[in-house]
Amino acid sequence: MSVLRETDFAGFLKRGLADAVGLLIYGGNESGVGAAVDRVVSAFTKGTPLRRLDASAVKEDAALLDEAFRSMSLLGDRELVVVDGADDATAKLAGSIFAATSPGNFVLLVAGNLSKASALRKAAEESQRFFVLAVYDAKPEDVLQQADAALRVSGLKFEQDARDLFFDLIGAEPALALREVEKLILYCHGQSSVSLADVSACCGDQAAGDIDGLTDAVMRGDFLTMDHVYARLGEQEQRSIFPLLSLHLVKLQNLRADFERSGSLEGALRAAKPPIFFMRKAAMSEQVRSLPLHALLQMQQRLEDATLQQRSNAAVAGAIGLRTLFALGDMARRERV
Repeated sequence: MSVLRETDFAGFLKRGLADAVGLLIYGGNESGVGAAVDRVVSAFTKGTPLRRLDASAVKEDAALLDEAFRSMSLLGDRELVVVDGADDATAKLAGSIFAATSPGNFVLLVAGNLSKASALRKAAEESQRFFVLAVYDAKPEDVLQQADAALRVSGLKFEQDARDLFFDLIGAEPALALREVEKLILYCHGQSSVSLADVSACCGDQAAGDIDGLTDAVMRGDFLTMDHVYARLGEQEQRSIFPLLSLHLVKLQNLRADFERSGSLEGALRAAKPPIFFMRKAAMSEQVRSLPLHALLQMQQRLEDATLQQRSNAAVAGAIGLRTLFALGDMARRERV
């Protein structure tokens, strides 16, 4: 069995990629799955060819995935093949890859929730050289454990006050936390520990500044800021927007429901789990107060529809992203109370 625990993931990326045929990443935590995919892409040598396939295209052409696995460069360099939207129908199409005893191109299958009875999950878990990583809904302590594990692989560890500050700044969002850990690893190269000053200098407000600024702009319908911030984000950061915005909407929905039930906005904010970072409290308070629950639910549905569109049209994902943000901003403008 080749199932990875999340604490094993950093070590696998550093030492296990060369001998692995591929990896299945699945789970209901879209942000966490997206972050794990980004880490796999980053783990390959810069310039490694990246080929993206959609599961629907693979179903239409039964030989497409096997050809992508076997068509290695004449120089022997591996290509990274990413299959988005993998499901049980993919299991049969990937049968020869699961049975492979020597690596071809590296195949990364990306899926949503898979039950224990899932044919795709079973086939991948039973493979000798195809690995599996399940990404579950994150708890604050799990995010910190993953951050600790990623630092440990690079010979680093948090000093206690630095660890506390890191969590205060980053919160329990896996995609953001792991991205910031990678920055810390580069920033602290040659050291044995990460200090309070390191976290303040490397993370701080810049860690979430653009993402938070974009999120807040969407929630108040500020189209100019949306356009400006989105344009300066890198491709990977743009890809992380939808999962992070989805989590933000869920948080607002829970807070708004608590507010309507108790009648106390301050009480709802104070009872939030995980706690709201004090520098975000004013923005969160304004959004909970001004956006009714039905509007937040409609925005969530619009975002989920757009996520499916991006997966089916990867070539224009950036345009879909910006168009969706503008649509959400328009909804927020019209529904504010």
